[in-house]
Amino acid sequence: MEERAQRLGDGITIVEDSAVGQPNEAVAGSVVPAVPASVAVREVMRRQAEATPLSAFSRFFGVDPVPRASTRWFRAAVAELRIAEALTALGDDWLVVSAVPISRERPRLDYLLVGPPGLIAVSMAYPVGQRVWVGERTFLVEDELRPTVQDAETDARLVAELVAASTGTPAPVTPAIVVVEPADLEIRAHPRAAEAIHSSDFSRWLRDLPRLLAPSSVRRLAAAAADPATWPLGVEAPTPLPSLLGEFEALRRADARARRRRLSWVVVGIALSYGLLFVRFGGLSAFGVHLALPAGFPL
Repeated sequence: MEERAQRLGDGITIVEDSAVGQPNEAVAGSVVPAVPASVAVREVMRRQAEATPLSAFSRFFGVDPVPRASTRWFRAAVAELRIAEALTALGDDWLVVSAVPISRERPRLDYLLVGPPGLIAVSMAYPVGQRVWVGERTFLVEDELRPTVQDAETDARLVAELVAASTGTPAPVTPAIVVVEPADLEIRAHPRAAEAIHSSDFSRWLRDLPRLLAPSSVRRLAAAAADPATWPLGVEAPTPLPSLLGEFEALRRADARARRRRLSWVVVGIALSYGLLFVRFGGLSAFGVHLALPAGFPL
């Protein structure tokens, strides 16, 4: 079996090994369910269950089915699903593993991405509708200091150790903090090891990542990431989502219908206003023109 190795900077090793399987082969044995991060979806649907249902009259006039107090969480839930869609669209040379059990003491990692840019440990942060300030070692939400940067770096280190133990080669991991629907995200200084990204910029950030690893190296890392033996046991699995996602999609459709209905009522209102103006002033103008014309002028 012929194997060629080339070492790059920062401990990255490219291994050319024809015996390593394809990424889609590794996905078949994926360790965890392919479900999107769902903190915001769950929060929206919890609030929705407590809200007073709209009357037929309210629905007829396009009243928003999402209560005003839940609007920010609704936008965050939409952002979660857009991120999941962006990950799904990455292509065959990527592996996406969700809800990764990296430690018995830590919550599950939201996403682990394995692709040409390397390993990326994605953590979702939810300062929805709040101002966020990020520094080298600092993550401030309004005036509250949170250990978000340190937690993301710890998770990335754990992933690197576990994957390296599985493959026998170094596995550098980039921690990425996706900040979901903040009122404002100000990055005064980039964290030393982690990346902080606004949820609306996540797809573009992924597209712009440099390609560092050869396909064979990606396949090797993907096989380790998809192997249940790589990860510790004992972490509670996430609650199944399908029915909740179906309910949220129904809410999104209802929200879109309400917006269209409100717009149609605005159009009707404008048309009626112009019609009344024409009747009131257009008729008078025509009468004034008739009086101004000389007698016998053909109309």
